[in-house]
Parts: sequence; structure tokens; C-alpha cells
Amino acid sequence: MKKVSVSHPSKTYADVSAAVLQVRRWESSNLCLQQSTLALDLLVLIAHHSFHSLPLSCKGCYSSLNFSDVAIRKQLLRYVNEGWIHIEQCRDDRRVRWVKALPKLTAAMNEYAAVLSNALGVMEQVTNDD
Repeated sequence: MKKVSVSHPSKTYADVSAAVLQVRRWESSNLCLQQSTLALDLLVLIAHHSFHSLPLSCKGCYSSLNFSDVAIRKQLLRYVNEGWIHIEQCRDDRRVRWVKALPKLTAAMNEYAAVLSNALGVMEQVTNDD
């Protein structure tokens, strides 16, 4: 990580903290997170696979995230019930279930990318002003 020398730390930290708080407020209002790291990590994992057209199974979720299988399963079911994802049985192997993003998730993640991009722009401006 690049160490940044800051000539006006109070202004710098105020700008950065404001950008972070803006992102957090957007997350709370628009994503199904319930203040959970697991919920955000799972949404990002599903969105990543969806945007890159990569298949993602339930087992892939369990092995990709450092959370218990029970907690991940509970969050997957919550996302199904709230219309964020669909879990589809594999036609060739009944043991495999595919996790698919629904339009609600892809739209939210597109908006999230814009919010993050804006926040990163603020942070880059702060480090470049130095």
C-alpha cells in the first residue's frame, strides 16, 4: 500500500471519511446487508460471477468465503426470498445447484459501482492534492 504524505490531515481525513460514510449510507439503503460482512461478500461474489458469465454453484459460495456453510446457506435463502438471486438445479447433476443473479442484484451492483467510483474519485483527489 502506498504511503501518502498529507499536508492538511484534518481536511484530508474529513473528505475521505465523508466519502466512506456516503458509501455506507448507500449500502444500508440499497443492499440487503443487515450490517453483515458475509452478506456483502456474498453479494459481491455472486455479482462478480454474473458479470463475468462464470458459473457459480452453492458449493462454490461455501468454498470461496470464509464463513460457515450454515450462515452462507441462510443468507442465500434470504436473497432468494427477497428476489436478489435464483438457485437453479443442474440438469446434468442433481447434486449441483447454480446461483444466478436476478435483475434486482445486477441493477443494484451497477449503482454500487458508480457510488464506489465517485468515492474513489474523492480519495484520489485528496491524495493528488498533496
